[in-house]
Amino acid sequence: MEGGDANGQWVLTREERIFVMTKNREQRLGFGLLLLFYRIRGKFPTESAEIDSAAVEQIASQLGVPVSSYDGINTANRTEERHRAQIRTFFGFREASVADAEMLTAWLGEQAAAVGAVPDHLTSILEARCRELSIEPPSADRIDRIVRGAVYAHDERFCADIAGRLAPVT
Repeated sequence: MEGGDANGQWVLTREERIFVMTKNREQRLGFGLLLLFYRIRGKFPTESAEIDSAAVEQIASQLGVPVSSYDGINTANRTEERHRAQIRTFFGFREASVADAEMLTAWLGEQAAAVGAVPDHLTSILEARCRELSIEPPSADRIDRIVRGAVYAHDERFCADIAGRLAPVT
């Protein structure tokens, strides 16, 4: 992750350290990195490149494990899937459901009316909203669909509102 530990983000709390230490020695570094990445970003990394090597070294040092015990991100790994579920539970989060996606699309459409229909801005707002609701943000593709749906709904409402104000002759 960019920025290393400029503000102490990559430091395990006492509770986090206890939680990480429940894992076997070979899994601790990867688990600790997932845990802290989730705490900092509110989502899990999708590839190893998202985690800065300085962060890997710092967590390895805190846990007393070799850096070589980290073999990167493997989202298809069953152990990592289980670890992600445990981390969500630890922080009081849950995975986003289809109903959540529908609710977020409607909510984001209303936000677009207030802040504008700029996709990158709406993505940031959506991710912040997910954190507020203790929902793990959906995948990047799903977020893109939610944002596009919100922009479309905003544009449709905007055009209908303008058309409704025009004289019938126009």
